[in-house]
Amino acid sequence: MDKNNWIKGRNEERNVLRDELAKKYNVENNDKLQKCFDLAWQHGHSAGIHEVDIYFSYFVELIINESNSPLIAKSLSEIEDERFEYKGFLLQRLNKDGMWYVNKNNQIVNYGKYRNDLKEWIDNY
Repeated sequence: MDKNNWIKGRNEERNVLRDELAKKYNVENNDKLQKCFDLAWQHGHSAGIHEVDIYFSYFVELIINESNSPLIAKSLSEIEDERFEYKGFLLQRLNKDGMWYVNKNNQIVNYGKYRNDLKEWIDNY
């Protein structure tokens, strides 16, 4: 086997692994997928593809967010009726009970039935 064919085969194997990991972590259409995979490859390939998978699982957290993960967006649309930001707080009205929840740093800090009451609470926070 000549060197060019070996390199071509190796690149095809990398692409298959990248696609499998993208599917596993639901980031197939993420524009940062290749960079994430390249970093995982650089850090892990010398110890085997299982290490590439482990590094990818760490790095993928950096590229997943609500706007680029259809699974997360779908889940939010099923549980959340409405959301908006107000003075650094996230207000969300959930479908399950129709209540408004005030989040700060990923923690619920207050809740209530009326959005305006919660905005007033935030103003006095």
